Amino acid sequence: MAGTSVVGFEFDELAEEGESGERGFAPLEGEHAVGIGVGEEGLDHAFEGFVGHGAVGEGLVGVRGAVEVEAVGTIEIAERAGWFDKQAADPRRVAENWRDHNSQFILERMGHVEEMLARMDGRLRALGSEEGIRSARRFFKEPVDPYGVGAPRIRALAREVYGEVKAWPAAERNKLCTGLWRTGRLESGGLAAVLYARFGKQCGRCEFKLFETWIDKYVSNWAHTDAVCTLLTEAAIRNEPELARELVGWTGSKNRWKRRAAAVSLVKAGRRGEHLETILEVAGRLMED
Repeated sequence: MAGTSVVGFEFDELAEEGESGERGFAPLEGEHAVGIGVGEEGLDHAFEGFVGHGAVGEGLVGVRGAVEVEAVGTIEIAERAGWFDKQAADPRRVAENWRDHNSQFILERMGHVEEMLARMDGRLRALGSEEGIRSARRFFKEPVDPYGVGAPRIRALAREVYGEVKAWPAAERNKLCTGLWRTGRLESGGLAAVLYARFGKQCGRCEFKLFETWIDKYVSNWAHTDAVCTLLTEAAIRNEPELARELVGWTGSKNRWKRRAAAVSLVKAGRRGEHLETILEVAGRLMED
């Protein structure tokens, strides 16, 4: 069923434990995939393989006698589908349960997200104007593709959409916002950031990795960088302060927007007098940028 929103269930190979019992993952084919990892490092490897690709489950980890869920959205869908079993230790059993019990459920939910994306595109087109397009382009040296919708209307649309999606599982929310980024439209990226900011108290390490993926793949101007960093990565760092150290590595990125993101993500923390050592280290690395 290539080209459709179908979850891939065919293993390239089954996860195998490394010598430490902490490595190994089994990638699943399909645009929307479940990652199976063995141990914490296995989770990270599986997560990196499909985050940002519309994945419904962001990683299931088999750890000697139990399956732990540690990823965006997986637990909500697993519990809702009624198959989640913390005593299941076999990654193959996890994949088989997902396949057997969730195929139709996933197809239905993916259609739900695509419908919302289409509606949001229609609203943005209706709200835009030629004058707004010309005005937006004056603020950027880089080429941008705007609808011509002002910031107040973007915030109002985010409030409206939030009322409909606030009860969605995290995985659907992630797919919706990633779908907005994929359009490449200026206001869609801003809308994704403003909408996700309403879930700021829920942001942690997994969401931080998702935001990093957006920066790597979709952010291509200062406005998108600042929106993601001041609204999203900042929220994740506030909730899990150890994430601030991740930003030091961003300063060596070839992507100038990711380098900018390293600094902007700490602006609010600096105003609160937090993470001063990390701020100075980031600033020093970017001094000649």
